[in-house]
Amino acid sequence: MTTSFSTDEVRKIARLSSLELTGKGDAESGSIVFFAGINNAKFRVPVVPGDQLILETTLSNQRRNFWVFEGKASVDGKLAAQAEIKLMLQPS
Repeated sequence: MTTSFSTDEVRKIARLSSLELTGKGDAESGSIVFFAGINNAKFRVPVVPGDQLILETTLSNQRRNFWVFEGKASVDGKLAAQAEIKLMLQPS
């Protein structure tokens, strides 16, 4: 079995952040969420097939249509990856 660090964890954190944004009701119906960037992405522990990945996101900043989330991915209670995710909301 091979192990490696993957950007897949950060991609999943970004998707969860966008779902959290649209699910809170802060977004108007039909609004589009755009990915604006990633900062401070760090990979701590390799994730292998079969691991249960637990994702957490927290809103850390919001100005007008610009949102910043802190995201973490953990496996067996150990931090596997973390990143700051930036999103923009385009109203319909």
